[in-house]
Amino acid sequence: MKHSIALVALLSAGLLAGCGKSTPSVSSTTSSGPSPYSGHDQAWFVAHPKENDQENIWCKANNGYLNPLVKEQAKTYDPACDLAANAYYQRMQNAKTQPGAF
Repeated sequence: MKHSIALVALLSAGLLAGCGKSTPSVSSTTSSGPSPYSGHDQAWFVAHPKENDQENIWCKANNGYLNPLVKEQAKTYDPACDLAANAYYQRMQNAKTQPGAF
């Protein structure tokens, strides 16, 4: 009897959890948003480091990044900000040291 009650409770909780709002998904290509270089994918940001830096500056100043702690994102949220940040870290991981760097 206890097992059937626990099973019903778990199924009910699972069904109710599916009714909540989900956070916006971040895809490799984005639609137009409020940021200056919105609509570009991560590969574009890697190939254009100057624009990538400008996008990251805008996103940091205008709260454009995804905040996983809230259900409703800021009006200035743009998925391109997350892609630009990922591209920046990818550039840093692939950076080659210049002569005399150390």
